[in-house]
Amino acid sequence: MAATTACTSGTTGDPAPNTAIASAQTSPAFPSESVPPGVKKDSVLDLNSTKDMTGVVTTVPFGESPYAAHLPDICTFVPREVMERLRVDNKRRGFTGTQLVSQACIMLRSAAGFVQANLTVNFYTSNISEVLASDVAVVLEKDIRISAEISGTSKKLPPSGPEDSTFEEECGTAWGTFFGAIVVNYRTRNPDEDDPCAGSINAAKIIAPAMPKSPSQMRPAQ
Repeated sequence: MAATTACTSGTTGDPAPNTAIASAQTSPAFPSESVPPGVKKDSVLDLNSTKDMTGVVTTVPFGESPYAAHLPDICTFVPREVMERLRVDNKRRGFTGTQLVSQACIMLRSAAGFVQANLTVNFYTSNISEVLASDVAVVLEKDIRISAEISGTSKKLPPSGPEDSTFEEECGTAWGTFFGAIVVNYRTRNPDEDDPCAGSINAAKIIAPAMPKSPSQMRPAQ
């Protein structure tokens, strides 16, 4: 394993500015995790690091990431005030268990008793290049400013056929992280009135400041 493989995007390594979202500002007091010999302190592979890695983009490939067993319950990083800004009614974990290479939090927006939109935040242990590979994504727009430290990419899943309604109804905004990648998917019942790509980008801008900032926050979902 290339224990120190990582690159940075839009960051100097200095702590990121404080946000109003207190739940993501500090790491809970978790027990130390075992790391292989030779892992550099405060690298993307140092599971015990408390360093703010906002804007750090790992190049560690799928299968070599130590975060496969260290993906937290994303929903715990989405506090009530963020849900209110997203105008969603509820949230639930997309998967259970700890030995997962992805984790999700699903949120719904309802009106008049009907679900109008589905918003899903996904954590991946694949790096951003793998998430945006041509066989798994149709890239629509690059270098979207999500925050001062983060730029994202608008994408869709490849259409399964000419009548694939999902290609019109759903869009994702993806960005690289120290542990892999985050994708915010937005799916709407009314794509003619509610642009799913604009919805995804706007949601990503709200969600990004609440996401994990250091490896010490990446503890398995229970």
